[in-house]
Amino acid sequence: MNVLFAVPWDNIGGVSHVVNRVAHHVRAQGGGVYFLLPGSHDRPESGVSREGFPAFWLRMRLPWVPGASLRNWLAFFLTLPVTLFWLTRLIRRHSIDVVNIHYPGGHFVYFAILRRFGVVRLVTSIHGADLLPNGSRRLSHQREVLNLLATSDVIVAPSDSYTHAVHEAWPELTGPTRTIPNGVDPDELGYNPDAPDETAHPPIVFSILQMVHYKGVDVLIRAFAGLSARYPKVKLRLASDGPQRADFEALAESLGVGHRVEFLGFLAREDVSRELRRCSIFVLPSRTNSESFGIAAAEAMAVDRAVVASRVGGLPELVEDGVTGLLVPPGDVDALEQALRRLLDDEEFGQRLGQAAGKRVRQQYLWDRTGALYRDLFQELLPVPEASEPDTRGFAVPEHATTYRPPAAADRAERPADTYTAAPLTKAGTSQEGW
Repeated sequence: MNVLFAVPWDNIGGVSHVVNRVAHHVRAQGGGVYFLLPGSHDRPESGVSREGFPAFWLRMRLPWVPGASLRNWLAFFLTLPVTLFWLTRLIRRHSIDVVNIHYPGGHFVYFAILRRFGVVRLVTSIHGADLLPNGSRRLSHQREVLNLLATSDVIVAPSDSYTHAVHEAWPELTGPTRTIPNGVDPDELGYNPDAPDETAHPPIVFSILQMVHYKGVDVLIRAFAGLSARYPKVKLRLASDGPQRADFEALAESLGVGHRVEFLGFLAREDVSRELRRCSIFVLPSRTNSESFGIAAAEAMAVDRAVVASRVGGLPELVEDGVTGLLVPPGDVDALEQALRRLLDDEEFGQRLGQAAGKRVRQQYLWDRTGALYRDLFQELLPVPEASEPDTRGFAVPEHATTYRPPAAADRAERPADTYTAAPLTKAGTSQEGW
């Protein structure tokens, strides 16, 4: 079985991490793995991805760009047959069985056309802000993304809650869906129950979150500032970056905690692992359902850290309130401050939450399990004996895939209303050989 992973970038971010872990599992099980990324040439360039997989870069023009001239439109339609030709040739030359698109965008619409012609089977994995930026339906390239999703054999989401939110915002989607949670690797994170405790003193509150409004950075800073009188030595450390970082730095200064809030920028994986092991509390204060799973929270849980998270998206499926962490309403500064205060006041309580969280994550959310679920899904899409009943497009419907059904009214009543609100590419030794 050969799989082509089509991704918009090849960097150190969360989506790339998910794709690479799945790819490593497929290869470890004897499958062939290839990557496709947007490029700058009309003919594929071959090279190697950041983690060593065979990769191809190809210009895939967007059908429509805001403010585009007639020349841009003509360029798309004139090059459409050429792009389809090269994609078809790449698929056939490398005997690709399944294309797995992650973080769907308008430039992947070519695969919708190829799927309609039966060239390849198509799995589209959605991750969060790709369909629900800021928690609401994306506005750009809706037609192309809808076409891509509608022709996919299966749509994969990392949590049931995110699937519900997507169907609330995109009611046109009626095809098969499957939930495959993301995972963690305790060994990569440096988890060792026999090693000395690395927790820092005084305590550190840590978070990994993009510096944008919907991630709730301001909520966390304000809640932390409320603790300053009682806990003057506690520090808040924030990893990652984003367009509003300067605004949040100014906010911390204005609240008198600028000297205790450290903005770390992007960190290498080993540095992230070290920060997780040193912190006492990890916080994920997202405002919207675009937080489809919460990999950062899961990684903190994997090293026995107490987690405080917003009750949005897939986080309530990962964090059981009062058992494996604490959940607070999104955007509620007072509730977040109270949760932090509770953990700082009672260290033993925080340790119990962390230990329960670690046990659960290390049992249920490992990358090997995620990779196996993806591999099984890909395998189910391969041609089957004639005894199996084919779908209308000529391939078998995956056995465990389900067509989405909205939750019953009683189920919705149990969820907060908000739950249903609707780096550069890396090329190594590129050439135009081997595609």
